[in-house]
Amino acid sequence: MHPSPSKPKRQSKRRATGTVAPTASGKTRTAVKVQRSALDILLNLCYYRLMKSTSKPTSLNLNSPSFKAEAAQLSPGTSVLLSGTCYLARDAAHKRLFELLESGLPLPFELSGAAIYYCGPTETPPGGVIGAAGPTTSSRMDKYTPRLLEAGLCAIIGKGARAQYVDEAVARHGAVYFTAVGGAGAVLSQRIISSEIVAFAELGAEAVRRVVLSDFPATVAQNGRGSIFGH
Repeated sequence: MHPSPSKPKRQSKRRATGTVAPTASGKTRTAVKVQRSALDILLNLCYYRLMKSTSKPTSLNLNSPSFKAEAAQLSPGTSVLLSGTCYLARDAAHKRLFELLESGLPLPFELSGAAIYYCGPTETPPGGVIGAAGPTTSSRMDKYTPRLLEAGLCAIIGKGARAQYVDEAVARHGAVYFTAVGGAGAVLSQRIISSEIVAFAELGAEAVRRVVLSDFPATVAQNGRGSIFGH
């Protein structure tokens, strides 16, 4: 008959110093806070360097009557600071807008002359304007973009390369494509000074929002003359 195994001794949560060791969840929360703080410092430093660099970024008002003409003259790779009204919309919202256009039904907002930022923000914190608002990968909207450009969309803010047929559509309609920094949603949200849901509220984070930007940092990826960064 084998003796029953003795139960392993429960390890004390106290360190040698006599202090209580933090729980795993506490360590995780602390690590996340440190990471967020470090990221905010780094991104704010990058933004500061952009603002103070000798190559001063070009300021553009998305709602100016001369916006398209000004954007057409900028070389791909040019740093810009965008201000004015634009709309946040992602995959689900684009699908609905596309279907409305194809059905000949009215849109929930005026698309002609508008700018769209590919973004689905996180939950708005108490007292805040908007949650983290980083760019979504633009290629997710590729199949809908030519139709929206045809309807008058004049500017897009996103992240990453587009399909060739989208590049061609952007050039054909004299629109401009800007890219924003991925992974910088917390910092970019500070450049959004107002936000309201204007369509498809049931989509939650993917609802269409009308926002106002103030010196929102971006880069010209394709200008209104069809020149593409890196090509």
